[in-house]
Amino acid sequence: MQQQSCARIGPLREPLRVRVVQMKKSAIPMSARGRGISIASFMIAVIGFITLGMLSGLGAVGYGIFNTQGRALLLGTGSAMSEQAAIGLSLPLWNYDSVQVRKTAESVLRVDAVRGVVVRQGRNGSLAIAVYRDESGRILDWDRPMPRVDDQVHRRPVLFADESIGEVEVVMTTRPLEERLSVIRTWIIGLVLVVALLLSGTLYFLLWKIALRPIKILEQFSKHIDGETFDRSIVENTSFHGELDSLRASIIRMVGLLEDRFASLRQETRRYSESEKRFRTLVDTIPDLIWLKDYDGVYLSCNSMFERFFGATESEIVGKTDYDFVARELADFFREHDRAAMIADRPSHNEEWVVFADDGHKALLETTKTPMYDSDGKLVGVLGIGRDITARRQAEDERRALDERMNNTQKLEALGVLVAGVSHNINNVLAAILGSASLRENLATDPDDRETYAMISTATRRGRDVVKSLLQFSRPTLSERAPVEVNGLLAEVVKLYRSTSLDRVKIVEDLVSEPLWIQGDAGSITNSFMNLCINAFDAMPDGGTITVGSRPDGEDWVETWVRDSGTGMPPEVLARAMEPFFTTKEVGKGTGLGLSMTHGVVKVHGGRMEISNDPSGGCLVKIRLPRIPVPIDPASSFPVSSGVPDTLQILLVDDDPDIRFLVTRMLKANGHTVVSVAGGQDAIDRVASGPLPDLVIMDQNMPGLDGIRTMERLRETHPDLPILISSGQPDIQEWDCFKKPRVGVISKPFDMAELMGKLDEFAKVWPR
Repeated sequence: MQQQSCARIGPLREPLRVRVVQMKKSAIPMSARGRGISIASFMIAVIGFITLGMLSGLGAVGYGIFNTQGRALLLGTGSAMSEQAAIGLSLPLWNYDSVQVRKTAESVLRVDAVRGVVVRQGRNGSLAIAVYRDESGRILDWDRPMPRVDDQVHRRPVLFADESIGEVEVVMTTRPLEERLSVIRTWIIGLVLVVALLLSGTLYFLLWKIALRPIKILEQFSKHIDGETFDRSIVENTSFHGELDSLRASIIRMVGLLEDRFASLRQETRRYSESEKRFRTLVDTIPDLIWLKDYDGVYLSCNSMFERFFGATESEIVGKTDYDFVARELADFFREHDRAAMIADRPSHNEEWVVFADDGHKALLETTKTPMYDSDGKLVGVLGIGRDITARRQAEDERRALDERMNNTQKLEALGVLVAGVSHNINNVLAAILGSASLRENLATDPDDRETYAMISTATRRGRDVVKSLLQFSRPTLSERAPVEVNGLLAEVVKLYRSTSLDRVKIVEDLVSEPLWIQGDAGSITNSFMNLCINAFDAMPDGGTITVGSRPDGEDWVETWVRDSGTGMPPEVLARAMEPFFTTKEVGKGTGLGLSMTHGVVKVHGGRMEISNDPSGGCLVKIRLPRIPVPIDPASSFPVSSGVPDTLQILLVDDDPDIRFLVTRMLKANGHTVVSVAGGQDAIDRVASGPLPDLVIMDQNMPGLDGIRTMERLRETHPDLPILISSGQPDIQEWDCFKKPRVGVISKPFDMAELMGKLDEFAKVWPR
């Protein structure tokens, strides 16, 4: 029995076919197994029949000879007896002696072969006597002599003196002869059978010894070959004669070749089986979906991952099409791409969302379909490989989002560098404006002029807070930490915004009556709430209501909010509202930094910010900030200059001539003597050559020697010299180099009140 199996290694290689020939116990049919015995029986039967025929022929010839001789002897006996009876009856018949005639006839009947005697007398042949012997041997008279068919009748005339005086008939029977022939025939048949059996047995023994037994042994050896045992001792230890010995040698050589071939085939089959198992394990281990269809879209094979997709085993999938497992629309999609790959005669690629039937999870597959050909180059179908790229797509989306965040971060870093680079110059400009406004406000006598200068000062402080917020946004730190009362701050924001909103929107205060205190930078928080109000204003182009509220959230938190009555934000906009540089406004009408800057300020204050669509309509922004107890002296949070009673000798160091001019005017307006220089080296030379000043007010960012290096040089010769550093950087107050005795910091831009407040702080250390 032969089995064939075919394995294809790889889609582009020539198929490797392995032909496995395996002998099984059922390989030789039962009819073939008994064929040797049937031939032997036939040969014995033929020999027996030939022998029996020959002996039967000889017996038949002998029997025929004996029968012929017996019948000839019977004929001669009948002739002799009839002649003898004719002689014995001549005298009694002449004398008409019936007694003597009867005796003569009965004497003839004593012969076994004589059945009856009939004597006729005269010329007319009248019956003189007729006697016969019955079966028991009695002699009886014949009334009407009736010879049987098998009787022999011998007639002789009865002569007396050469003259016929009558006739005698001797009836001879063949029954004794038949009886003797029957016995002889039985003996001949028996002898023939015995001789035939003896000859047949002898011939069979010789045939068994010479041919049948070797053939039987060869048959048994073939059964061992059938069982793959290859035990050659069976035929090697048996005597073979003539052609059978040559046949045995040929069979032994053939078995040797078969043994080698079987060993090679077993090894090849084992390698093929192991290779097939490894290949199947590899295919089932691969996390991709793998399947094979024929030209008509009928599945031929698939791996275990594909079984999960259809929720069925391979045996249930093979022989069916996509229409048996998925919706018709998706099956049409699969079939279309199968045809496209086969028509184009090259791999096709596509992506498709599918749902796995085993657990119902959804996955994005990157599918490659390749036409498959047999060894003759005939198109047999299409091989499909589907790779789950859901995680990769999510990773790509996350990477794009990360890249976008990185770009925003880089923008923020660039913004931080830009803000840090220009903040000094901007603060110098703002310082000049704020200083001039505050100076004119103190000197003005007209209330309208004083109000105008006060508004200029307020706007300048807002600009200062914007610069400060930008710096905090790029470098999230607090430049100032002081107790801030939230309700008062929000009331100032509402008041300021009402004066600039042109009454297009209605602003409602919903502030709790009790004071709510936090620790932080009042300017940054004020600017953040101004940004929220501006966004709310922009969200209501046709007018509406802005509500600014506050309430305590337990003992540890203060909750504030800004709500508008606009249309709210779409979900996709709401999800990205606090991302830097994200804006829905037209180019030139927004930077996308307002909410992100506010979020940054809230974070550096240790708070949380939430944006949502209000159920009643519009957008709601909630800010929760850590609450602190009420300060002992709340008024200290808003220092007011009390003036310095003594006239001080002040050395002013700043590279900006406008700052030098305005600060000099502000100090002189309060009775101080001021000497100004443009750089750090000039200050060092001035201190070394002239009288020692009571206070040095010095800018931090200056070309050449900056404030830190100039301070270090001055402290080398005058360690107790009071120094006040002015700078526009938000975190300069936290620098360790400025946390020394008789060293203070004032942030640019500052007004006259702030400057005088700082002078009051130094009053106790100034030499009298």
